[in-house]
Formats: sequence, structure tokens, C-alpha cells
Amino acid sequence: MDGFVRELGFRHRVSNHFPGQARIEFDAGKEKPDLQRLAATVEERTRQAIEADRKVYTSERGDLRIIGIDGLHEDPCGGTHVTSLGQLTGFELRSVKVKGGVLKVGYVVEHV
Repeated sequence: MDGFVRELGFRHRVSNHFPGQARIEFDAGKEKPDLQRLAATVEERTRQAIEADRKVYTSERGDLRIIGIDGLHEDPCGGTHVTSLGQLTGFELRSVKVKGGVLKVGYVVEHV
């Protein structure tokens, strides 16, 4: 999801991937985005990536551990990850809103 929102021109701020409260925050920009269109685009692209079972890989860059998704997106992260997106199930956007200049994208997902 993060990479797909970034492709729409939003700058990543912070992520929280804990169950029940998972969300990613971005700078919203000066004009309020079309939240319905953004949600539909991000949800569709994320579902396609899960269905395609894109592989998840790790690499090291100096002191940083980098997580990548089959060439789609890379980010520093020290967390635990699935080895491919096909292990994810029940993906759903639970909220997409702008508050105080911050675009907040909340979601739910499980893994097998």
C-alpha cells in the first residue's frame, strides 16, 4: 500500500503495522485529495499485488535493513515480514482520511 500511495504523489511520514491499529501516514499536501478515488486505486493495486504473490526480500545497506517487494517498493525496516504477499489474507482498507494535513490510511490484514 505504502508504495502505491507514494506513486500518487504523497510523501511517507510514519507507519504502524500492529494488528487492530495498522495505518500509514503521509503528508496530505495543500489540496485535499479525492479520498474515494485514492482508496479505490490503492485497494485495487494492493489486491493485485497480493494475488500476484509478489516476493518480499531483505537486503543490507550499511547499518540499514531494507525490505523490498518484488521491485515495487523498498523501505528500511527492522520488523518481521512474510516471504511473499500471497501469504496475506483478508486485506481491507478500514479508513482513508485527512486530518491536520496528514493523510491517514488504515487497514486490516492477516497472514498465514
